[in-house]
Amino acid sequence: TWRQVAGAACLAGIGFTVSLFIGELAFVGPALAQAKLAVLIASAAAAVLGTLILLGGPGRGKPAAEPAACM
Repeated sequence: TWRQVAGAACLAGIGFTVSLFIGELAFVGPALAQAKLAVLIASAAAAVLGTLILLGGPGRGKPAAEPAACM
């Protein structure tokens, strides 16, 4: 469902190693500390949001009926 796609997309936002690497190249001093903190907060928010979206969705529903066996 689209809800599962949105939840998975949010969970994909937790990968922050590239953001930290780019921050190391772009900033120095206090600005670097702020950038690292912002990346960690955004990653935590993405994890929480993705989890809430996926857990808040509808159940798996009824299993599909088994096809009748041919004899």
